[in-house]
Amino acid sequence: MSLVPVYKASSSTQAIIICNLLREAGIEAEVRTDDANGLFPSIDLTDGVDVQVDESKVEEANSVLEDFRQGATALDDDAEV
Repeated sequence: MSLVPVYKASSSTQAIIICNLLREAGIEAEVRTDDANGLFPSIDLTDGVDVQVDESKVEEANSVLEDFRQGATALDDDAEV
């Protein structure tokens, strides 16, 4: 399995949200950051945090991410939480 980045988040939290969105869509995803396992979280702000998927799932992941950008995964106003 060869992982490639499909999204660059500005924080680990944002990357985890995107990663979970992809996983909910059935796409195996991982978060990759160079923050020394949380010891230097400020690195996230300068280099960002990559969300990666297998290269065979890039097109599918990009489709899910585009739907997310367009608001397709947003909750309805009347949705019960």
